[in-house]
Amino acid sequence: MANKMSVDDILEELNQGEHMKVDRQGTSTVDMDKIDELIREILTKSKEEELKKDSREFTDEEKAEIEREVRVQTNSLTRRFAAIQTEQKKGHTAAIRVQISGEVDNTPAPTLGMGVEAFKEMHKARMQRVDAFVLEPKKPPEIQKEAPTVDSPLSFAQAEADEADLSTKAEPLQKEIAPEPEAVSAEEVQTKEMVSEPETPVTPANEDSNPKEQPTAQESSILLNAAIENTAAETIVETPHQEKARTLKTSTEEYELTEEDEYVFPSQQPQVAAMMRKWRRRAQVSCVMSGICAFLGILLACVQMGKESIYLFGVVEIPSLYYAVSNLALLVLCLIANFPMFDAIGRGSKKDGFALMTLLFTAACGVFFTFAPQQIVSGYAVMYAPVMSLSLFAGACARVWQAKRQEKSFLFMTEENSERYGVSIAQENAVSRELARGLSVEKEAVLASNVKADFFDGFLTRQQKGTPIDATYGRFALGAFFLGICCAGGYYAITSNLYGALTVFSAVEALAAGVVAPVICEMSLHGSKALLEEYGVSIPDWESVMDAADVNAAMMHATDLFPEGAVELHGIKTFQGTRIDTAIVDAASVVCKANSVLRNTFLYIINGREELLKPVDSIQYEDLMGLSAWVDQKRILIGNRDLMIHHSVAVPKREYENQYREQGQEVIYLAREGELYAAFIVEFVATESVRTMLSILQRQKIGVVVSSVDAAIDADLLMRVFGLSSEEIKVIPARLHEPFEAKMQPRERMSITLLNSGDMESFAVSLAACKLLTRCVRFGKRLYLIGTILLSLLLTALFAFGQMIALSAAAVAACSIVLLLIYWMYQRNLRL
Repeated sequence: MANKMSVDDILEELNQGEHMKVDRQGTSTVDMDKIDELIREILTKSKEEELKKDSREFTDEEKAEIEREVRVQTNSLTRRFAAIQTEQKKGHTAAIRVQISGEVDNTPAPTLGMGVEAFKEMHKARMQRVDAFVLEPKKPPEIQKEAPTVDSPLSFAQAEADEADLSTKAEPLQKEIAPEPEAVSAEEVQTKEMVSEPETPVTPANEDSNPKEQPTAQESSILLNAAIENTAAETIVETPHQEKARTLKTSTEEYELTEEDEYVFPSQQPQVAAMMRKWRRRAQVSCVMSGICAFLGILLACVQMGKESIYLFGVVEIPSLYYAVSNLALLVLCLIANFPMFDAIGRGSKKDGFALMTLLFTAACGVFFTFAPQQIVSGYAVMYAPVMSLSLFAGACARVWQAKRQEKSFLFMTEENSERYGVSIAQENAVSRELARGLSVEKEAVLASNVKADFFDGFLTRQQKGTPIDATYGRFALGAFFLGICCAGGYYAITSNLYGALTVFSAVEALAAGVVAPVICEMSLHGSKALLEEYGVSIPDWESVMDAADVNAAMMHATDLFPEGAVELHGIKTFQGTRIDTAIVDAASVVCKANSVLRNTFLYIINGREELLKPVDSIQYEDLMGLSAWVDQKRILIGNRDLMIHHSVAVPKREYENQYREQGQEVIYLAREGELYAAFIVEFVATESVRTMLSILQRQKIGVVVSSVDAAIDADLLMRVFGLSSEEIKVIPARLHEPFEAKMQPRERMSITLLNSGDMESFAVSLAACKLLTRCVRFGKRLYLIGTILLSLLLTALFAFGQMIALSAAAVAACSIVLLLIYWMYQRNLRL
């Protein structure tokens, strides 16, 4: 039968079918992405011929049997193929070094189908030639080494070590240090006993007894890339901040913080908090003063034009010259009230620079109009100090919101006796693509993980950086200037009125300053403050928001999806008719060590007595099957029926499991020392918090990448429990666990980013909030641009056709406020 073929038979079939290729180094390779298809084709070949003779098709049982055999043979074949590749690479290295010595290598090259004895003879010959090759003319006799022999179980390892020494040292060796024997686990001892006779070929049965699987060529490449990436990411680069932190840690003198310094050590917390309180108070004082100026501006806007005078509220008569001077005085007061604006301009704030430029344009036009006050009464010369006072007041409110947000974020970050987590974002690369493969992400894979950190660097530096709208303010200012010139030029071409043209230009500039642009970013964050505080999320700066806005996949463990209470135990079915107390304790030790979702279930069985747990050795997750480990030198297996069959443990018929699966339950088997001891009937349910978290991520089109060591957690179970398809949530294979865990490791220090309290709900809310905030900013930019252009053209046209009130200060201020209300309603109606 085809499904009884051995690994050697499959290797021979692959070789004959020309599926094997040999690279330049003489190493045999195969396309591991298609290995399942190749094995399935080989296994079913003879069976199909037999079925053709009987004129029938595969039954469901035969198909299931072949699929199971494909998985088992794939695991065995990948281990066997990796071992062959390793030995071939050793032989290739030896051949290269012999060629460097200038000698001719007459030893035969390794081939995939060669026998074990022939391969060992070839390897021994090459190792002897390598040992004879030296880098120096003479070598002290006391360090001459004997050629490694295949009779020693450590010969290959010693030869490999010799190769590393010879290739890296260009000077004569002065001393030889004998390698100390490594500690060997019980599983490794058993493995060595099984392969102690070197002439016995390795069979699939022997391979199944080896608890450690070697990765395939493709898997090795992925893990190597991940290791390189993580090594580069975790390399400690000495920065001025870290150097100062070390100095503060060892210094006994009192350190005085300045505004140019950075927060680098916890001892600075009181000083930084005091400095941020100072910033908040300055912003609040400026906001109160700006509010008074805005109120005065509203009074100046509520005027009626007479023949020679201006009437405030239609009652108080004000000469036109006094009215013009009052507007100029209001602009000066606005500049004084917004004193923090000058510091921001010095730091490069384009938003405040644009506000100052617009105010100067308005003031220049006002000075020109003071020499022709009769034009003010006629309505052709309009002073826009009231509009500018509202615009500067909006900017002052934004500074207060920003200062409060910064202070709260800092206190949240530095709160004592509280763990803080930051969102770590892995930009698109090979590892991220592999982790997110299969998810329906709209763009390249950008993964986010929730990482615990003891300290966050760069907090104060990031606060000085601008908002997303600041980057476009340069274009805004230039566009507003040319729009004003065009509108004024068009008006002058129609009416030939210079004062009216200056009024049009001043109106366009004041409308461009408006009250929307200064608050687009901070109003959005301020409006979401209550929601973020409810979920324990803090957004320290806009750069963190923009970084997280591109995230399209979130990384989490299976225990995050199934926390305590999400796995319900419905019963325990025992086998063998013996007590299983010891087996239960052993199994609990394994699942707790592996951080399985069954942890709470087994702790419940042993009444939460964690002191009963035993040390676990060589724990391993066997992909799609379950856990295997050694406890007290006894093999413990916890997983599905495939795991039991893979380790030659007898299990009940599939109908036994089907009766429980029809009720939405899963059967998890426990085996000890090759005997089936128990079956646990469990049910996976979705808690309210997890359902909320996944719903938030799903609405924002953020996929979920899950790492699990439980065979029961697969795409079908996640679809049944959470209603998410395989394109929305993915369980990664075992070969990706290492790069996954590398990205989830806690850190001593990390750059400031989105902060949260550590639970998955807050993690999901922080990611979703960033996407909504960037959507608000995009809408605000479009509203500002389109609204400013359309209103400028409309008001200019009305003014040109004799509607003088169209460009009054009250009308322009009202248009700005209408745009603000539209933006406020939009951002208020966005929901997670």
